[in-house]
Amino acid sequence: MTYSPGYSLLSGQSGIDYKSIKITDEERMELLDIRKKIDALDNELVAMLCARMDLSDLVAHIKQTQKLPVYAPLREAALKDRLRSLAGSHGEEVLAVYETILEKSRARQITVQKDIPIPEKPFGLLGEHLSHSYSVKIHALLGSYPYVLFPTKKDNVQDFLESRIFSGLNVTIPYKETVLPYCAALSEKARRIAAVNTITIQPDGSLHGDNTDYDGFAQLLTESGISVKNKVALILGSGGSSRTVSCVLEDRGAKEIRVISRRGKNTYETIHTHKDTQLIVNTTPVGMFPHNGISPVDLTHFPNLEGVVDLIYNPHYTALLRQAKEWGIPHAGGLPMLVYQAAHSSFSFSGIEPSNVEEVLRTVEKDSLNVILCGMPGCGKTSVGKAYARLTNRPFIDTDACIEDICGIKIPHIFEKYGEDYFRAREQEVIALVSRMSGAVISLGGGSVLSKQNQINISQNSRVVYLASPLEKLSSGGRPLSKNKEAITELAKDRIPIYERMSDLTIHFDANPETTAVQLAEMI
Repeated sequence: MTYSPGYSLLSGQSGIDYKSIKITDEERMELLDIRKKIDALDNELVAMLCARMDLSDLVAHIKQTQKLPVYAPLREAALKDRLRSLAGSHGEEVLAVYETILEKSRARQITVQKDIPIPEKPFGLLGEHLSHSYSVKIHALLGSYPYVLFPTKKDNVQDFLESRIFSGLNVTIPYKETVLPYCAALSEKARRIAAVNTITIQPDGSLHGDNTDYDGFAQLLTESGISVKNKVALILGSGGSSRTVSCVLEDRGAKEIRVISRRGKNTYETIHTHKDTQLIVNTTPVGMFPHNGISPVDLTHFPNLEGVVDLIYNPHYTALLRQAKEWGIPHAGGLPMLVYQAAHSSFSFSGIEPSNVEEVLRTVEKDSLNVILCGMPGCGKTSVGKAYARLTNRPFIDTDACIEDICGIKIPHIFEKYGEDYFRAREQEVIALVSRMSGAVISLGGGSVLSKQNQINISQNSRVVYLASPLEKLSSGGRPLSKNKEAITELAKDRIPIYERMSDLTIHFDANPETTAVQLAEMI
């Protein structure tokens, strides 16, 4: 999503005058939920359309080699008939969309054949739902080979693997075990773990399966300084990632490894009995985007903990990791493992060992974290936020503007009509939603940090910036709680210590949003 001056998370760019619409709070929240679902579908559609265009490039290559025409009317007619049947009552609308897709695909194939060197078969990521994957960005930074997403339904995995339209693959859930029968040879790690996440094509055209998740997790432990030797380890989850973790822990000399699953000897119902646990590794998706804020386990049950690892990388700080941090327990998230395993698979793909792995990790972390601006009312958060969003090509979200979209009236009128408690409840709902985003610039209302729940949500996926400004220079127009200097001074006593405690860095607003945005970019 690129910056747009009129962008609003909740209202989009519809141009609708919400003031003229009579709508209940329940209806507004239902509308918000529906829009969230639409946004999620749009994310998946974009990923699939991009993958379709990448495949269209390969089709152009094959057609050029075989001297076949770009336009295949019988193929397109059959496709339209199938789509019309699949779409049912939405047939005409779907066909109208596909007319544009087919037109752009033909134009792209012509461009590839005439003006662009014939592309080599790409490497890529095979999985089911890939709209939130970081893999394309990571591999673009690690190597010079083409890398694309291959979102594929389970029934189509065999046909895809047999098509050989790729030079090599990474494999993610739910297909790490599915691909095993199609690999003619397996590395010792893949055979031992019984899961494959990296596939290369051997000289005879057969597939070779490897497991670089093993290498990624091993390197994560090394870089984080979390010791395993002679420790009692508890693994949450019993899937393919759990087996990978178990193998690494075994090889590093763990004293005992216990696996928690829904069924069997060790379950979540009996987890509190493992009080001697010294290391916990979460391999489940509990707490992963978009279900942020949920923890698979309460760490208070484990008084002897010396380390916590969560393989989830979105959000950066899961509820499990936040609790570990609060307790002062060494901990690590899943993003380093993602980058480290990608570096090992990059070597398998290209034969070149990446020398910039830590730089790639810092770049991906920087780009995926939100930048959240907090500070006193009227300090310039919105103007600086918009300028920074323009400068860095990120989406900009103003939580106060989102609340106004939901309520259909300006904030002073919300206070007058419904009171501050109502406003704070809507504010908390909005912050819970926008803080789950990645790579956005978010401007917070001045009083939002007073809520403990808001502080938790803000910290999960963001770099927090305190925008400081002298109190005498603060704008008070249209601000119900800071109407005069006395009110501003009183608010500052409670809020500024929270801003300073929450923020990762502080920047002073010099009255020029663009200049301050440049300074912020240099600091981040």
